[in-house]
Amino acid sequence: MNTTKQAHIFIIGWMVWQLAVSLMFINVENFTVLFILSQMVGNIVPVLFAASVARRSGFQLIAWKKPDRTLVFNAVILGFLIQPFGSLVSFITHSFGFDERAVESIAELINTNTGMSGLILIAVLPAITEELVSRGAFLSGYRDVAPVKAAVMSGLIFGLMHMNFRQFFYAFTLGALISIVVIYSGNIIYAIIMHFVVNTTQFTLVQGTALLLDESSLAAEAANAAQLTGVEFFIGGVMLLGFAGVTMWFYFKVLQRFEARCNLLELGRAGAPREGKIHLPTLAVVVVLGILFMLL
Repeated sequence: MNTTKQAHIFIIGWMVWQLAVSLMFINVENFTVLFILSQMVGNIVPVLFAASVARRSGFQLIAWKKPDRTLVFNAVILGFLIQPFGSLVSFITHSFGFDERAVESIAELINTNTGMSGLILIAVLPAITEELVSRGAFLSGYRDVAPVKAAVMSGLIFGLMHMNFRQFFYAFTLGALISIVVIYSGNIIYAIIMHFVVNTTQFTLVQGTALLLDESSLAAEAANAAQLTGVEFFIGGVMLLGFAGVTMWFYFKVLQRFEARCNLLELGRAGAPREGKIHLPTLAVVVVLGILFMLL
């Protein structure tokens, strides 16, 4: 069977499982508990099932290997470098008027879980479970596809996994950039580190803002941000574009270290010929289901 077809079937099964999990825990009123259950049961179970069906160990399926110490530090740097570009995408799509309830729910989750427990809940848990699905079980099916195509498809799946239009574009962008690192290195650990850095930054910013501003001030700031004039939007966009451009330049410079180092260690060769074709019928099903979930 075409490996990309297998990857698509896995994601279709993951989406159906998400619906089952939401119905399974429909009576759970505590949003924090519900979030933990959805992350653990909703993400870990499908990956374990995929590993058993593929008759491969979980570590082989998700490309879990011992990381190179030098590249761990570089992964942290990349985690910071990709965020301005993601912010630029988020800034642009904010003007589309998408439903903000999903973002508000995450902000509420951060504000109600402070300190180390909040960091584990917001930064550590999603970084592991979501990466196992998107850059692990799914991306493994694209091992024979050209790196750029594989990264874009992994980013698409990561965006659809968030199941709302507001977060889709931001997640798609960061997902594709993180996927490139996994393709170059053949190791999901670096993706988990980058994801952790992104989530930790967001967690810190939300927590810091909450400490500096009271609830009424936060509401006023949100209202002001939602009512940017055309000139303010243009100036802000140009500034973000310039900053994102600079950080992306550094991103690809650091990425070269992964390519050189991992080729040396024979962990993976992004430059190796890849001629695998993407199975379009199952991909279409994935996209349609993803859009339907976002509309619900």
